[in-house]
Amino acid sequence: MKSINDKISVLFRDLYPNLGTIQSIECIHNQINSEIHKICTKNHIFLLHRNMHDNQLRIEKMCKILHQISKSKKNTIKPIRNKFGNFSQNRFYLTKFEFGDFFSGNKKEYFDLAKKLNILHKELQTYNIEYNFRPNQQSYKFLTKKELMTINNKLSKIKNKKPIDNIINNNILFIENQITNCKIFSKNNFFEKQLIHFDLHPNNVLFVNNSVKLFLDFNSMRKGNIMEDILFSGFRFAYCIDSNPKIIYNLLDQFLKKYFNTPIDYSDEILNYHLSTCILYRICFILKNHYFSNSDLWLSDFNNQLKYLKLANKIFS
Repeated sequence: MKSINDKISVLFRDLYPNLGTIQSIECIHNQINSEIHKICTKNHIFLLHRNMHDNQLRIEKMCKILHQISKSKKNTIKPIRNKFGNFSQNRFYLTKFEFGDFFSGNKKEYFDLAKKLNILHKELQTYNIEYNFRPNQQSYKFLTKKELMTINNKLSKIKNKKPIDNIINNNILFIENQITNCKIFSKNNFFEKQLIHFDLHPNNVLFVNNSVKLFLDFNSMRKGNIMEDILFSGFRFAYCIDSNPKIIYNLLDQFLKKYFNTPIDYSDEILNYHLSTCILYRICFILKNHYFSNSDLWLSDFNNQLKYLKLANKIFS
């Protein structure tokens, strides 16, 4: 029976016969929906990505967009074509390994991130490749009142609740109120959509000399409002600097000014809406999978997301 490394070796040899003979293989990322193998040849290092649950067409189009961006900008990963002329095959795609460091909490890195994110959004806005994919579309929608009622009923019937069920039970009303507020706000406001990264956090950006070198992991890329990306990434990175709401508020204010390169005219209500919406998408995804699909996908991240949602309210209160 072949080992995983043997299978990866055969795949690499079959799809990329001109890239050299493998000297070593190391799995550096292995989660429920994706895995990454670091492959070393004599002269180069590559990363073989696999998105287990993604649509093959979506992966190919994602790679085409990243390939186009990487021609003019050096801040995104560059997919490598296989021998068939495609970027992906059976949900696998290859990129070159890039050296760099993850976020150190340095404010110079933080503000450079804002500037580079602006450039990324401008690049993503220019591509006319049709991209209407929205990964896990149904799961990322806000929970409806009917779904929330069903969750409440299920919780009430659990005799021996697990710790996570107790946490959810104690906070479900708060989550419902947050969803209601966001729905009301969105009905009265229109926001244009374009391609955004949607999952920028300290493990998805590489830095060198206090500057962004690469944006990583575009697997969640979708159409959305740029403020979703700006606020969510600004918040997640600011939280690594300091968890004090007032300090995060000031950091976000500076982050927005660096991004737009001008004083901004957004109310706290709008900022709170965009940040809370991004967090609520993730909370709804976790709850739907847990209570309707009998899946604990990302359940371990629920407490973090709940903490972020409560913190967002404090930041803009």
